[in-house]
Amino acid sequence: MDFDPSKDYYKALGLDENASADEIKKAFRKLAMQHHPDKKGGDKAKFQEINEAYGVIGDEKKRPQYDAYRKGGGGMGGFGGFPGGGFGGFGGNGGFEVDLGDVMDQFFGGGRSRQSSGPRPGEDIQVSLDISFEESYNGTTKVIEYSRKHKVAGVKEEECNTCKGRGRVTQQSQTIFGVMQTQNICPSCQGTGKLYTKDGKTIPGGLEVIKEEIEVAIPEGIKDNVYIRHTGKGDDGVAGGTTGDLYVQIKVKPSKIYSRKENDLYLHAEVNIFDLVLGQEITIPHPKGDKTIKIPKGTQISDKIKISKLGFATKGVFSSHGDLYVIPKLHIPKKLSKQEEQLRSELQKLAK
Repeated sequence: MDFDPSKDYYKALGLDENASADEIKKAFRKLAMQHHPDKKGGDKAKFQEINEAYGVIGDEKKRPQYDAYRKGGGGMGGFGGFPGGGFGGFGGNGGFEVDLGDVMDQFFGGGRSRQSSGPRPGEDIQVSLDISFEESYNGTTKVIEYSRKHKVAGVKEEECNTCKGRGRVTQQSQTIFGVMQTQNICPSCQGTGKLYTKDGKTIPGGLEVIKEEIEVAIPEGIKDNVYIRHTGKGDDGVAGGTTGDLYVQIKVKPSKIYSRKENDLYLHAEVNIFDLVLGQEITIPHPKGDKTIKIPKGTQISDKIKISKLGFATKGVFSSHGDLYVIPKLHIPKKLSKQEEQLRSELQKLAK
């Protein structure tokens, strides 16, 4: 069993048991964006809970099994609960015939057949986009190209001859118990109940794969692995189904000189011993351009020099910036000038 029947997955997504597949998908998208751990105020535990819920009731195979456990108060052991202790049709010494499609419709309220045909929402698409550390600080705009399934213009729509518009076909198989009938998704129309043709050619789902470009606006201060959603830019739906969404996963390349902790920016800056001892103004690199900072007298290697509001942008009720922390990294020259040698000698005398 791939699920926990004691859990209320519908409640986790804020839905009732009669929710359609499209409603389940929309509820999951909304809650996933709301509770994503990388988002401010995100809830990792809640995010895992809704992922688990969608993995079950968002799956056309697992959902009926889960519903069966909930309604039957347990497993389908022996198909208990049907009148007469079994299926209708048992009798005599001969074989028997069972239409599992009818049984499943009875058991699941006919939901299976209804969900398999008719409008089908398009799939979401996920792509990744690499940006530099500096671009994550300042924000940027990128144009990306991706592939999506697009509805073909001018297609002819007609009822599927294989399944007669039902979206499912009945298959028979001989077992030791007799003839068993099962219903499966129609291989000709992929469960839509319709066929699409143009210029004499069959076009699966009436869709074709096309290349498309889209401009992605990346806000300043964006973190690594954050998703930017573009509604209605995924695969087109089938038979009038809604279009899916495009999710652009931002991948921030590591920097050789910068690092990030929450919304604070860290920089290791090379300084010499005299700057640390005597204090000095130095120029440091920064994503928005070089900055001049003051190193206080007597700064230690373990010290962090804080410069307020020069970190990453923060979003919220009060938009602001994190801080910049400069960590001194001692630069030891291989050769000293005469003036530096003289100063070193004087410092050594004072230290005695």
